[in-house]
Amino acid sequence: MGDVVADWVARMYAAWPVVHHYVNDFEGTEVRGFLISNGLVIDLAFTSAAGFSVWAPVIHDDARRVTPVGVRFTLPEWPTPSAAIWPKTY
Repeated sequence: MGDVVADWVARMYAAWPVVHHYVNDFEGTEVRGFLISNGLVIDLAFTSAAGFSVWAPVIHDDARRVTPVGVRFTLPEWPTPSAAIWPKTY
């Protein structure tokens, strides 16, 4: 997972005016926070598939629907970032 995290850190520095970033680890979840020059903070969290679990008893989606954990649901298809958004310039 280290290569994936390092790749995303490099992408953030290439795509945003990052002035500082911090590193936290929470029981297998690696968190990287980026302070952007305008004061915005962007946090990214990375967890291995084997270590992924739901922490809350329900899941909230973008339509503000609530699904209890353990009930089968289908996630919407999300588009992948285009090269225009995340150019590999490093």
